[in-house]
Amino acid sequence: MGLKGSLAELALPHLVKMTALGTKSGVLVLYEEEGSVVGTLAFRDGNLADAVCGELHGEKAFYALLELDHGSFDFDPSAPVARGTCELPTEGLLIEGMRRRDELALLREQIPPIAAVRFVAGAPGDPVEARLLDALGSQVVRVDDLVNSALAGGEIDTYDALTALVRLAARAIVSVEGSLGSSSR
Repeated sequence: MGLKGSLAELALPHLVKMTALGTKSGVLVLYEEEGSVVGTLAFRDGNLADAVCGELHGEKAFYALLELDHGSFDFDPSAPVARGTCELPTEGLLIEGMRRRDELALLREQIPPIAAVRFVAGAPGDPVEARLLDALGSQVVRVDDLVNSALAGGEIDTYDALTALVRLAARAIVSVEGSLGSSSR
């Protein structure tokens, strides 16, 4: 028998923990409030076998899905679970995912989505920074637009992009200013 419900009533971290503790196998489909599929989590004997969220797969998709606070879910224990991108203990993923979720909230306070980012000068220190700088070019871009363009391809997630942006700003390679519509530019 499957389980359906609202993420407002049963938060995803609790649902994942129940699946792990019960050593359940099956596929959990997550939906936005409008009803479109956001992603899926596949479990085998309580361990995460696979996760998909947009272009993200595996751990990064799992972490992205943990950000969902609203919407609904449908767990089908009879759905076949193919060999996935990961076979990881759910407890460790949950701990790391909740840490990343807390840090992501702090990063979003530091660098609001509507803030403007401008290239100043310098070189990236790693591939994620390089991806952000490539997406930025010589334009002035809103943080959320820059992050979304850097996410294409599914190799990095929002957390990776925002932590890289903080590093770039700390080294004055980019400046982050108010918002595109503000007079602080």
